[in-house]
Amino acid sequence: QPDRLVSDGKILAGVFERPPRDSSLLEADLFQGGARGAWHRKRLMEWFGYGLRTPDWYLGAIIIDAKFLPIASVYLVNRRDQTSFSHDLVAGRVKIARNPWDDRTWAKGPGYSVEFVHHLDAGRNEIIIDVAMPRKPRVRGRITLTEDLVEMPALSAVVPTVPPHFFYTHKACMPAGGELEIGGEKITLDPGRDLAILDEHRNYAQAPAIWTWGTAGGHDEKGRFLAFNLGDTGGLDQERWNENCLWVENRLELLGPVVWTLDRKKTKKPWTVKDKAGRVDLTFTPQNGKDVNLPPLGRYFQMSGHYRGFVVGAAGEKRMVEDFYGCAENGHVG
Repeated sequence: QPDRLVSDGKILAGVFERPPRDSSLLEADLFQGGARGAWHRKRLMEWFGYGLRTPDWYLGAIIIDAKFLPIASVYLVNRRDQTSFSHDLVAGRVKIARNPWDDRTWAKGPGYSVEFVHHLDAGRNEIIIDVAMPRKPRVRGRITLTEDLVEMPALSAVVPTVPPHFFYTHKACMPAGGELEIGGEKITLDPGRDLAILDEHRNYAQAPAIWTWGTAGGHDEKGRFLAFNLGDTGGLDQERWNENCLWVENRLELLGPVVWTLDRKKTKKPWTVKDKAGRVDLTFTPQNGKDVNLPPLGRYFQMSGHYRGFVVGAAGEKRMVEDFYGCAENGHVG
């Protein structure tokens, strides 16, 4: 288990038992003798994001440092009537934590303050939000997320893509507590019911970048915890490298390649995701989402909605997925 992702200028690929204490990616010598430091800093894209599910609301909060365009977004879906809105900050001030053990990620601008407090050493994260942009409901709150690597292992992996590119990802399922206020409606979060999924991601972007990804979590018909992370990335040898996994009760189980099928022109039509081994067979029915056109760079959209179908654990038991609320996204950029 390395504490750094770079050794002697080389990025360490693989799946790790826990996240590294220092990403150290700016020390990578991607081109074996090429530029490091300042050049890498301009190419490195980094973000922390959380998706929080409650019975009545879905909240997505993400802070991205794309170097040329820092972005933050707080996205809300009222699950009772399917209305949605977002507070977006473009070209504001952002900072991405160097690691999830003892650091902070934040985004600030006029009427906009979002902070992620990372305390993996203490087994917890916090989301602190206070955003009040014109003509939209104010959102504020302090959410406490439990990340206990003994009780619930996290996915931590470096995945090579088109040489010399790669991505690092850290995904975790976290019970959520604390308070949230949305347009005057006060919500008390229940860690026994409410779930957040973390997405920490760092990459040296390739062009074009093509991907489809989705995640959700909940409980099966017997009340057992179940969650999944499923990605299909263009240019990747997915038989050898991928980020696909299940959380089955308190176990992390790695998967082989998956294939997503969707209509990019009609994003609210059902999407499907399956694998060759028969361990994943899910349909995702989008209900709400954000669609971002980035001409001439491309297009990205993320949808929220319900997953139905089944997954099969490593022991061979089929686990039914019934109305797991989560998200899925597709991007083609560059």
